Amino acid sequence: MSREIIIADANCRIVLENIHQTEIMKLQKLVLFFSVLFIFSQFCFAQEKPEAVLINDFENACSEIIALHYDNFLVQLFNDPTSTGYIVFNGEESQNGNNLRYIRHVSFNYPRFRGFDPYRIVLIRGENQGKMRIQFWKVPFGADMPEVEKNFEAGKILSTQRFQKTIAELAKLPGFKKEELIDGFYAFEGCDFAPNLKDFAKVLSEDDDLTGYLIIYAAKKNAKKIQDFVMKNLTVNHKIPKNRLKIISGGKSEEPIIELWFVPKTDVPPKIENNPEK
Repeated sequence: MSREIIIADANCRIVLENIHQTEIMKLQKLVLFFSVLFIFSQFCFAQEKPEAVLINDFENACSEIIALHYDNFLVQLFNDPTSTGYIVFNGEESQNGNNLRYIRHVSFNYPRFRGFDPYRIVLIRGENQGKMRIQFWKVPFGADMPEVEKNFEAGKILSTQRFQKTIAELAKLPGFKKEELIDGFYAFEGCDFAPNLKDFAKVLSEDDDLTGYLIIYAAKKNAKKIQDFVMKNLTVNHKIPKNRLKIISGGKSEEPIIELWFVPKTDVPPKIENNPEK
């Protein structure tokens, strides 16, 4: 065998060995890739998806009760900085004026008062029902948020509807020259809100088919002061024409009370109550 043939054969073997080693390395890398992929997939699927946690569920809470529930809610959120707080709110029928004040209170005012970031709290409003109901939820990162059976919808008012029944207490506050309708003692804890004239006027201004009725229960002298204040507030501050507002005297009451009503053109005015303080 010639020297040239021996050299060529040796070179051919070297090339084949290199090709073989390259293929082995590729196969090893491929095996390593799929092994890592398999381990990663097992790890991911082994991790259970976090779930929302119901902290409290209660109805018609007032005064220190709402404060106790809320403080417990904030502690739970504080201990889990990556979580978000959800409040599911079902308002009380015939008290939408209070509902709107309550929503602002629980979604912003109270957490801010406690030094907690209100933007870590989300409010979901369900439809109104017989009693006001509140649920506090802690939702960890990656968990689904709570749901309501039916969301609240503020449709057109087609029948006589009460907007709010609440105290009507006039008092002169520091820095004010005249008396104002003020919140009650427990307002900051979710009760005894003053008449919600701002939202009442907003609904009237958006629907020309409605007339606003005010029923005032109070001693005669006090009733006149309440009437004058409310009428001036609605007509001057909120630009509601006088001819779209009606006053009904409900008679004497130990505690001054006011009811705000919407009455469509096709329906009848509201009736006074015999025992308004109940």
